[in-house]
Amino acid sequence: MKIQIKDLINMLPDMNPESYICVGGGHADYSTTDVEVIEQDGMVMFQESSRVRPERYDIVNLPDDVSQEYCKLVIFKSYMSTLSEVMALFDAAFMRGSGVIIIDTMFSTGNNSNRFVKVVVTDGKLDPKSFETVTTSRHDAIRVFSNKHIAKDPDSLQASVLTQAQMKLLLKGISI
Repeated sequence: MKIQIKDLINMLPDMNPESYICVGGGHADYSTTDVEVIEQDGMVMFQESSRVRPERYDIVNLPDDVSQEYCKLVIFKSYMSTLSEVMALFDAAFMRGSGVIIIDTMFSTGNNSNRFVKVVVTDGKLDPKSFETVTTSRHDAIRVFSNKHIAKDPDSLQASVLTQAQMKLLLKGISI
């Protein structure tokens, strides 16, 4: 059975969410993390469902008029999205493909000069040594394309670190 930790906490009011530790180590975000409820030998255990959450990312093919340098755009869709999760995600998403992708990290880093990162993919694997920050202007084709894609899912903006003003600009079609 899968439930979210926040729902589990409501069922177990004495549980302190700050002290929740995932099976296998680490801490979980109790407001968004899904857990597996495992019953075994009269004990109930909770284990984080998945390390890689595809719903935290959009992988978009880039049209040639937007970019001929990059083959795909990866958009972080949560402030909790990480580059290490993207590396695991791409093992499955790219299969044996190769090329250069660009990653929009605005949901987790904000709208700043470190927003875009490019990385080389070879035979379906991201090369961790090839990560490089890409500076773009507000009117750069990739940035405008990413902003338009993000604005198609207004609810997802709530999982970002953006200010309300930035969210409103994006939803009005203004590139930030």
